[in-house]
Formats: sequence, C-alpha cells, structure tokens
Amino acid sequence: DFAMKYFREPSIMSEWKDGGAEGKNPSHLVRHTKVPIQESLIYIVDIELNELATQNFMALMRFMGDQPLQKKHIDVDYLHSILKLCKEKKFLLDEVCCQIIKQITDNPKKESCILGWRILYIFLGYYSCTINLAPYVTSYLQDILMNPNHPFQEIARFCQENIQRTSQFGGRQHLPTSLEMEAIIKGRSTRRISVQMPGKLEHPFKIKSFSVGSDLVMEICATIGITDTEEAKEFSLFADKDNGNVSKPIRWEEYLFDFLLDDNSVRFQFQRIIWREPLHFYNDLNVELHYNQVLPTYLKGQLVFAKDIYEAEQHAAKLAAYQHKSTSADSEPTGQQLKTYLPKPAMGKVNYDAVLRQTLQELNTMHHLSPVEAKKHFLSKCLHNEETKKMLNVNNNI
Repeated sequence: DFAMKYFREPSIMSEWKDGGAEGKNPSHLVRHTKVPIQESLIYIVDIELNELATQNFMALMRFMGDQPLQKKHIDVDYLHSILKLCKEKKFLLDEVCCQIIKQITDNPKKESCILGWRILYIFLGYYSCTINLAPYVTSYLQDILMNPNHPFQEIARFCQENIQRTSQFGGRQHLPTSLEMEAIIKGRSTRRISVQMPGKLEHPFKIKSFSVGSDLVMEICATIGITDTEEAKEFSLFADKDNGNVSKPIRWEEYLFDFLLDDNSVRFQFQRIIWREPLHFYNDLNVELHYNQVLPTYLKGQLVFAKDIYEAEQHAAKLAAYQHKSTSADSEPTGQQLKTYLPKPAMGKVNYDAVLRQTLQELNTMHHLSPVEAKKHFLSKCLHNEETKKMLNVNNNI
C-alpha cells in the first residue's frame, strides 16, 4: 500500500509492464532486485536527493553482497556511508528504509539477507520513519513475528524493539565506531562492560547496542535487591573518562553506546545520588555499596556533627566501633587506627583519649555483630535524621 501511494509512477508502470500477473501485485514493488535502481523508490523532486538515493542503493547492494565491493573498500565503509547519509539527509530516511526492506524481501541469497536484516536493525535503532511509513514497517515486522517458520523472526523482534525505543527515546546520537560496526556485521550486538561501584567494587554486565541508561540502572539495582522504579531513580550512572578527569551523568533515556569508545578509556560508575527513600539493606551487596559511599563522606566531615562535645564524642566512638567491627578485626583498635575512624574536622574538637575509651567500651557490647551487621548499624546511625540526608544530597550536587 505504501509503495502504491508514494513510489514513483514510472517505477510502478515498468514493474507492471514487465511482470505480467506477478508484476500487478503491489508487493512486487518492494521485493528484492538484482539490478541497481536508476531513480529513488519514493517520488523525490530534488535532483540531488534523488542522486543520493540511487548511490545509497548501490552502497546497500555492495554491503549486502548483491554487487561487488569497490577496490580499497570494505563492508564497514558502505555501512558507515548509509548511516551518515541518513544523519545528514533526514528527508531520505523513508527512502533508505524502503530500500533495505526491498532488498531483504524474497532475497534468494541467505548471506545477503542476513546482512540486510542487520543493517535494518541498526537503521531502526538510530532513526525513526515518518508517520506515513512507520505503520507499514511495523506491519511488515508483525507479519514476520506471526510466522513461526520465518528464518529471521528473532532479529525482526529486535527491530520492532528498536522502533519502540526510537519512538520513546529518539535514536542514538553518535554513529557506531568501526569496531562496533564490525561486531554488528558479524552478528554481535552486545558488549561486556565493568561497572564501578563505590569502594572500587567492580561488577560485570552485558549491554546491547541500543541499551539506554534506565536498562542498566534497573539491572544493577536488581543485583542490590531494588526492583521498584521510584527507588531506582535515586541512583545514577556516570561516564568516567581518563580516570576521573572527565565525568558526565548518563540520563535514563540516553544510549550507553553513545558514551563508549573503542579504546576502553570510558568506564561506567554507579552510585546513589538522592537519599529520600529509606535504606532497606536487601542484600549484602546493597549494604556494601551504601557503606562504601557514605563512609568517605563521613570521614571528610561532610555529614552533620553534634555541636555538644560530649554528644559528639559518644557519636564518634559508636561509629568508630562499627567501623572496626566491619573490618573483621579480632584485636582492639590501636590509637593510630582510631584516628582513621574519626572525621578529620572532629579531630581538633573532641577529647581523643575519651573517644578511644568510649570506643573500647562500645566494642565490648558488639561481640555478636558480624561485619555486615556492623556496616548496617553504621549506616543507620549516620543517616538517622533528615538533615544528614540533605547533606548527602548536597555532596552529590543534588
């Protein structure tokens, strides 16, 4: 139907004249051809755009193996030129999409068809069709998904997911790198990455070519026991480059691959940035993550500290005891160790010997505490009031 409405009249007439009964079937207009087109499929008045459309069709045929590669060119070159054209000439998006669908429909060469489907997958992850074409592309994919015997049912499902993503988030902003294009051409659309959590904890995750920030945040949150979306929104990803010299927050709707480079110089970091929801300590990793994030902030003196000296000493001693228990140490802390447990700004304000005595007394009541339980108590004691949570929000630039 789309072809009948929007394809060039001369193309339709020639198809009908040459095709007999088969040619009179409109679906014949979007079937694979061995011959390069001489004009754009969709009627385009602009001479330059029409020429670019025919050049793109030739690039597509060469990429898919329907035409021989030019000298000194590889398949990645043609994939890049097609994506670049779409980025620079938005008016040709429907044309390029129709060209790809035409070449994967009833294509007798399996390898050619595989490459065609892979470029459709990439195209739909980057660009949205117009409201004129989108329903037909969706219907095309749904017909395939309804056919259990179709050999490309799985990638058709991925294509449909990409349509939904580009509709919701827009497409990716940056063209894929050469290494990513080579991987996708070979059928690899995932990449293993390591996400750094507070305390230099490293956890591996697998992301797809069109994963967005929310995908990875929810997956990481699931590992620390958080499944509620509202609670997960209190956490954020950061793209860290050159060992912290450059750091940028990744919004939920941004594509992860838009931040990655081939040289692995960009790493993802994960931390809590808002402290409205109460801590639940769903599992040990949840405790470890929060403890590793709050402890440095406490030791820098960036949390609320009691103005009353006696109260401040009691508070510091209890938190020092929890820190010592969290290390699994059997012996009492030395005076030197105690200094590492106290906030730097408090060192000149409290009676050091009094804090040490109080810390030892506290430890005598904590024999039953495991390291994880000690960390839970430390966090609960640190975050016992709303003022402290506000301080954490300020320290996270919220």
